[in-house]
Amino acid sequence: EHGLYLGYNAKPWQGIEQESVTQQHPLGAYFDDMYGRRFRYAKNGAGALVAGDLVQGPILGGATTTEQTVAIIGAQTAAGNKKIPVAALTTTQAAGIFDEGWAAFEDTSAVGTYLRRIKTQPALVHTTWVDAYLELYEALPIQLEITDFVAMITNRYKGIIQAVPATLTGPGLGGISCPVTASYYCWVQTIGEFGVHIKDGVMTIGMGFQVGATTAGTPASMTELLFGQMFGYTLMAGADEGAGIVFLQCE
Repeated sequence: EHGLYLGYNAKPWQGIEQESVTQQHPLGAYFDDMYGRRFRYAKNGAGALVAGDLVQGPILGGATTTEQTVAIIGAQTAAGNKKIPVAALTTTQAAGIFDEGWAAFEDTSAVGTYLRRIKTQPALVHTTWVDAYLELYEALPIQLEITDFVAMITNRYKGIIQAVPATLTGPGLGGISCPVTASYYCWVQTIGEFGVHIKDGVMTIGMGFQVGATTAGTPASMTELLFGQMFGYTLMAGADEGAGIVFLQCE
């Protein structure tokens, strides 16, 4: 159920303009409303959000202190296993950070890489394996050796934050339709018409847009190659410090 699709014109039990202190749907679950807009379920990070905010995924792929670009296989593991011995490469990682995230395992002898969804992740010790096993939803078809590699990333919808101005520090996800308390659950709109607050200069119609250069979570027209990631395109011209409508394209 971790890839749940609620359906076209679905009515999820947590509405798109509601927040929840408890999780109501799987992270990343999505549905399309009757107007063709798409929404994905997410957990807010440590800061409050407001309606109209552009949001991004967590910094450092959600990791503690340092991104886990390549971690360490702790012991030889036979093909067909769902529990994989892993140690952190850079810094110790607290338990649960990568739950519902992703792991890519590289078999160096065959130069093949396999992606798997992470079910649970224990605390990972820095550079030393101490009986710590990633539990996967699907087994790996290969035997792993301590010379093989694994890269890990958290679920992009876990610990979302306001889009960082000028240079995103995580993937652009879309926008929020209601105020959201820190650590609460909400829906992120990823496709379709979306209302925004224009803050970093006027908005030009028909242009791609990114997060602004100085204000977190607000759009700026893309009139030249700016820092960050394009979230979609503008549907109207708008004045600074006013309301605007854009079309999100964050899938």
